[in-house]
Amino acid sequence: MRPLIHPRTRTLAAAAAAGLLAAVLPASAADAATGIAGWTQVTHYLESSLSADEGVATVNPPGGSAYELYRGVASVPLSVLMEGWNHVGDPDSANGYIFDAFQSGASSPSSKMFRVTTPSGSSYEYTHQLVSG
Repeated sequence: MRPLIHPRTRTLAAAAAAGLLAAVLPASAADAATGIAGWTQVTHYLESSLSADEGVATVNPPGGSAYELYRGVASVPLSVLMEGWNHVGDPDSANGYIFDAFQSGASSPSSKMFRVTTPSGSSYEYTHQLVSG
């Protein structure tokens, strides 16, 4: 699960990512038509920003096929929303368990909630108190 990132750090990270992209993106029109030089695109698809604008995790359920799990603003269950958690972060998964991190919309939040969903579909919520500052 990705830790909370301070906005200033996020800005620096975005600048670093932009620099990295500039270093690996195609330099010529010929490369731009085919993708990144030396790479072959094997598939392409789009996901709705309502259900996939926060992150993705690969889930490997026991005895099942691996799949990608996306999270977005519409991924917050109504019961969780009613508890005051209105933002879901990047999902994570291990051994078929799914881990979601939820935040409230408070200007100075005092806690964060983690929801664990078992491979059988049961969910458990754990609230973590945050340290001020």
